[in-house]
Amino acid sequence: MPATMLLLGKSGDVEGSVFTTTAMWSMYPLLRRDGLAIPAVTMTVLFNVVFGWNAIFGKSSPTRFFLRFGIRGLYAIMGLLVFAEDVVNITPAIKYPDIYAVLNSLISCVVFGLLYLRYSYLQFFENGFELDGKKKVQ
Repeated sequence: MPATMLLLGKSGDVEGSVFTTTAMWSMYPLLRRDGLAIPAVTMTVLFNVVFGWNAIFGKSSPTRFFLRFGIRGLYAIMGLLVFAEDVVNITPAIKYPDIYAVLNSLISCVVFGLLYLRYSYLQFFENGFELDGKKKVQ
């Protein structure tokens, strides 16, 4: 929840959209097991249409082009895994029965780690911070 409060910041639109989408996607195997796959996918797509559309697919400066391109690729990988697992119903190899859950966890861990580094950078270097509660260091 505290990470979604950063959605209102000046640079939180892209990070917030990716964080929320990855959070929902990381819970997808559990939601699918409980029979909530369709509501989860519907609400995630609706969230990205309402909130994340301009952040991900809007006009961008040349400096953010690669960031947005990477996010689009991440969303494509997430969608492809959901599609392969549920719609096409591709069964994994007998040797690797939990390959979809492992890939989900691996991708989610990498994205959350990168977002942690990004939020830490924003907290300490872009917005400044206080030392001993006396003055703001820029």
